[in-house]
Amino acid sequence: MQSKPANERVNSTGFSPFAWLCAAGVLIFGSSSAIAVKSMGMMDPVPARPGGSPVVFDHTYMTSLFLFVGEACSLILYGVYRVITCTRSKKTVTKTTSFLEPLSIKQLEKKPFKPCPHAFLFLVPTLFDLGATVMLNFSIFFVVVSVQQTISNFVVVFVALFSLICWRDYRQQFDLPHGIGLLVIAGGIAAASSVSIVYGDSIGTSRNAVLGVVLGFGGTIFAALCFIFEELFLRRIHVPGMIGVGIEGLWGIGFCACLIAIMNFVPDPSRSGSPDTGRSTMLESAVEWAYQVSIQPIQILFIVIYAFSTLLFNVSGMEVTRRISSATRATFNSCRAMIVWLASLAIGWEHWSIPGSIIMIIGYVLIVVGTLIFNNVFRIVPYCKKTNISRYGCWMGRSKTTERKLKEEAPFLPSEGGSSSNCNSSTPNDPPVTLEC
Repeated sequence: MQSKPANERVNSTGFSPFAWLCAAGVLIFGSSSAIAVKSMGMMDPVPARPGGSPVVFDHTYMTSLFLFVGEACSLILYGVYRVITCTRSKKTVTKTTSFLEPLSIKQLEKKPFKPCPHAFLFLVPTLFDLGATVMLNFSIFFVVVSVQQTISNFVVVFVALFSLICWRDYRQQFDLPHGIGLLVIAGGIAAASSVSIVYGDSIGTSRNAVLGVVLGFGGTIFAALCFIFEELFLRRIHVPGMIGVGIEGLWGIGFCACLIAIMNFVPDPSRSGSPDTGRSTMLESAVEWAYQVSIQPIQILFIVIYAFSTLLFNVSGMEVTRRISSATRATFNSCRAMIVWLASLAIGWEHWSIPGSIIMIIGYVLIVVGTLIFNNVFRIVPYCKKTNISRYGCWMGRSKTTERKLKEEAPFLPSEGGSSSNCNSSTPNDPPVTLEC
C-alpha cells in the first residue's frame, strides 16, 4: 500500500504531526510572551526622569509596539528561508505555501497570494489584534499573570460561537464532544479566574483585580474577532503563516506609532490632578520609557524575549488556523494558563494557598480535559453525527461492529487509511472551504 504524503498523515484526532508541532508552539511561546510582559512590570521601580522618584515600569503602548515589531520580523525569517531553499534545490518545482511542510491539494486550490490587494485584508485583524494586545497588557499590569491568562482563555467560547455563526462546515462538524469540551473549558476558566477576586492577595499581589478582569474580558472579545477574520481570509487565499504574521506586524507598527504619538499628549485621567508621582501625567511617554530602559538594561532582554516569543506564537497560531480552524487554535491556547501559573509559583509572583490554589488546579485540570475532549484526544464522549463517527473512528465504549456498520451506511465518506472516489471528499485535516456569512 502506498503511504500518504507527509502533509496528509493524520492520527485519530485528524491532525497532522506538523499541526501538533504548531499547537505546541502556541503553548510554549504564548506562555513565554506573557511571562516576559509581566517581568517588565515586576522589576524594582526606577526613576522615569533625572532626579525623579522611583516608579514602576508601566508602558503598555510601547510594549504593544514591540509585539508588532516581533511579528514583522517574520518577513525577514521567511526571506532567509526562501533564499536557503532556492539555493539548495533550484530544480525543485514542488508547489508549497508553508515554511516547513507542503499543503494539501485542497489548500493549494485557493487564490494565490498577491501583496496588493491581499495585504490590505490583514488590516482588519490587525486592528482587533491591537485592541486585544493593549487591553490584555493593561490587564496583566493590574492582576496576577496566571489569572489574566485564564481570563483570556474565554476566547475559546467566543471563537466557537462566532464560528458557528459564520462557517457552514463548522456547524456540520460540530458535535456533542465539541459542545461538552467547550462547557468543561468554560467551567474551568470560571473557577480559575474567580480566585483573584474572591481570595485576593492570598495567591499573589493584584493592583486592581476587578479592573484587570474587566480588561481581560474586553481583550478576549477583540482577540476572538481577530481569529475569526484571519480564518475568513485564510479560507480564500493561500499564504504562508510567516507572511501573514509579518503583514499584520507591519500594519501594527504603523498603527502603534500613530497611537503612541497621540498618547504622549493625552492626559491620563487616573494621574491628572494628583501630586507629582515622579512620572508624566500623559497616557504614554516615550521619553520616560527610554530613560527607564537606559538605567535598567534588563528590560531590553525582556523586550527581545517578548518580541521573539510573539513572533513564534503568532506564526504557530496562524498555521493552526490555516490548517485546522480558529476554534482549535483557541482551545490549545487556553492550556497555556497552567504553564504560566506554574512559572509564576516558581518565580515567586504568586503564592500557594488553600483553598485558592486548589481551586486554580481544579480549573486548569478542567481546561486541559475540555481541550482534549474538544480535539478528540480523550474519546470519552460519543459522536452523534455519522460523518464524524466515520471520520474519527469509534469512541470508547462503542464496539468495532457498530463502527463498521456505520461506515457501511455512509460509504461516500473518507475514512482513516483510505480515500473516497468521490471528487468532493476531503481529508480529515482539510475541511471544506464553503463560506456562509
